[in-house]
Amino acid sequence: MKFFLALVGTLCLGVAAQAQSTVSLNVAGNVTIGLTAINNTINVLNNTCLAADKGMLVAWKYWGNTMIANLTSLMNRFKNYSTVDLTPINSSISNIQNMLNTSQINLLSTDYNVQNLLSTFYQVAAQTGDLLIDTAANLTSQANCTNDVSLTCLRKYGANLTAAPILMSRFNDCLAVENVRLAQIGVNASTQINNTVTTAQTFFNLISICNVPTAAALNASYPQLVPSIQCLNTYLSQIGYSNPVSYINYGYEMMRSQQTQVVYFRANRCAQLVQYDIQDAVTRVKAAFGKCLTTGS
Repeated sequence: MKFFLALVGTLCLGVAAQAQSTVSLNVAGNVTIGLTAINNTINVLNNTCLAADKGMLVAWKYWGNTMIANLTSLMNRFKNYSTVDLTPINSSISNIQNMLNTSQINLLSTDYNVQNLLSTFYQVAAQTGDLLIDTAANLTSQANCTNDVSLTCLRKYGANLTAAPILMSRFNDCLAVENVRLAQIGVNASTQINNTVTTAQTFFNLISICNVPTAAALNASYPQLVPSIQCLNTYLSQIGYSNPVSYINYGYEMMRSQQTQVVYFRANRCAQLVQYDIQDAVTRVKAAFGKCLTTGS
């Protein structure tokens, strides 16, 4: 008789252990698969940003070289005229050359909004994964052989921890959709940089309307009052230390940061909503499980 009771007890422990293991492993597997998918998507997004960077750098170098070519042309045109102040041009050429040599441009891969999104997004998903694993541990700890109902409840409600809406894959859906959008931002950024070349070229074309001062004008008592020199000084004064750089700072930089900020808030908000929804669903599962332990259903 004792042998029979011991056998029954052993079988019961085995059944309980199997039920507990099934829930724990299923939940842990769901979390692992979900976080792995997010990591894979993050890698895809990083590669998309790096690809976009290449196009942006090509546009950036084209912009810088075009600016230097135009500025150098002006230098060569007026370098023999002492009444024309070429200091702004010299400063601009030096400044742009330094920028090109040091690649002083904020790329998509190093964009603050993008990097902040990728790090915080994974943290939110990982926190939710920890919640699911802790909840599974809590449920399995309450299932034992002394209460047959507890095993039935564990099988019934433990399965809910890996069923909709409690799915880690929902996080990845929020992030994956941003890949196409980031790629488009890269295209937009390159286009914006190229557009600044057109803007700058228009400015240089305006300077070309100024006539080169004649010898008589240069020898005038007040050469700075000669119309041709006034024309040159008016436009050249606009090519100060920061002006060519402002084509990038107020065009490209503003456009890129504004659009990546939209991506950050949209994906982050989506992740938070998924997290809240899963948390709410987990709370309902725990309550239903607790009720099942006392009522059997």
